[in-house]
Amino acid sequence: MIYEETYQFLLHNVSSKEFDVCLYSLLNVDWDGIIQVSPIQTSERIGTKKKYMKEMIKRLASPKRLNAFIPSETNEGTKYRFNLGPTRNLGFNRKTDKYCKKYSFFYTEAFRQLPLNAKRLLLMAAFRMSTLKSEKIMFSYNEIVPNTKKQGNRFFTKSRLEDAIQAIKSSELNDIVSIELENNPYSYTEDPIDAIVFSFKIGTLNDFLENHTERDLLRKHIYQAGFPEYINDEVCKEIEGVGMSLYKSLLKIDKQKSSKQEVISGAKDELLKLARFIYNAAIKKLSLALHSKPELLANPKKASAYFSTLICDEVTQEMKSFVHQKESIKSLLNNDFLHQGISSKAAGEEVGFIEVDKHIQPIREKYNKTAHISDILSIWYEKWVVSRYDSLVEDAKILQTSTSEEELEKIKEKRDWTSVQSAFDSIRSLKARTYEQLDKLAGQVKSYGNKAIFLDGPSTFFDAEKQSLKDYFAFKMENLQKLTAASA
Repeated sequence: MIYEETYQFLLHNVSSKEFDVCLYSLLNVDWDGIIQVSPIQTSERIGTKKKYMKEMIKRLASPKRLNAFIPSETNEGTKYRFNLGPTRNLGFNRKTDKYCKKYSFFYTEAFRQLPLNAKRLLLMAAFRMSTLKSEKIMFSYNEIVPNTKKQGNRFFTKSRLEDAIQAIKSSELNDIVSIELENNPYSYTEDPIDAIVFSFKIGTLNDFLENHTERDLLRKHIYQAGFPEYINDEVCKEIEGVGMSLYKSLLKIDKQKSSKQEVISGAKDELLKLARFIYNAAIKKLSLALHSKPELLANPKKASAYFSTLICDEVTQEMKSFVHQKESIKSLLNNDFLHQGISSKAAGEEVGFIEVDKHIQPIREKYNKTAHISDILSIWYEKWVVSRYDSLVEDAKILQTSTSEEELEKIKEKRDWTSVQSAFDSIRSLKARTYEQLDKLAGQVKSYGNKAIFLDGPSTFFDAEKQSLKDYFAFKMENLQKLTAASA
């Protein structure tokens, strides 16, 4: 999408070729805003020299261009993050946020050959078409050309507007859009022209390009991890859906926690990096599993469920790591004598509370961020387990109570169940796997051998998590058993 912030940037801050660079980059950004095409690929696509492309990238990364491009170090070297407007995972609200779709005509040679003001004019028309969802839209004349009240855009004058319209009419885009200067019959002004009407060809509203960057990355990572076969679109969509759900869920929990406490500096950026790391690690495991589980490629929903379990496994490993870090930092914070000694030695004299507090402030900030992320991962994990458990219980209820043969067959096929006993076996299996996982995590953090950590710190955390889920399982199972007894 071309969001409001990006739209204003393109109207006011770029040259004609930079306009094309930004549009092409927007078509190739991932969920984190990283542009996944090289400057060389971009220069070839928009038809400019490599040397000039480097100059444009440098300008777009400068304060004069609002740091639209931010250098970002990746495993594949330096790439650039598009720094304007939200990415899909950073709070975009489809119901309230204005945006323009990436219409196909933006990426034609005819559009690239237009002068800058003609591109601006078409972007303004396309943005309004997208927001109003109408292929015929109108601007009042002074929305575009400034008047004495300083309405309009400073880059347009009457002659520049006429030149821009003529450039569009003289191009192949004349088949896509017609532009007419009209007199508003309801206006009380004496101006001969006070309305500009754009009529786009029928179907233009839905003729836009979709960003498949994440899908390309998914296939690339699966291939690089050792599975050489092509992954079809349906399976890719399901995998992407699980990945996007991870991003959204973590950010939602972060937002809920931050609304009840002060915002933790740097926590969101850390969380986004963590989400990408978890997603990529799960993709590698999926690639290895596809060799022995080819049925996943034929059943997108099963692939989705399996991949969700891999995501959960990765989250638990990161949760374990952050719990351990949190307890290590906590033990360091609680060592008052150590901080007093270090601060006094640095000052060359005995220091008081204020100096010691300044010394431990960075450690406290690190602890707050680590504890915050640890809590978010724990909440996510508990929600994931509860969601899986509730889903199994609800399907088991249907199996017990439904009189519809079609509904029963649907549930059996979905779960690979043959009877009510199979349903209860699946529920017990999920509980056993959950307890085993939490016991394993507790044992692993105990074995780390960090003498600074109180022996009951991390393991107590996982024991509490286990007891919380035990209580929930018992409550849900009691209700299910009552239903079983009633239907017997």
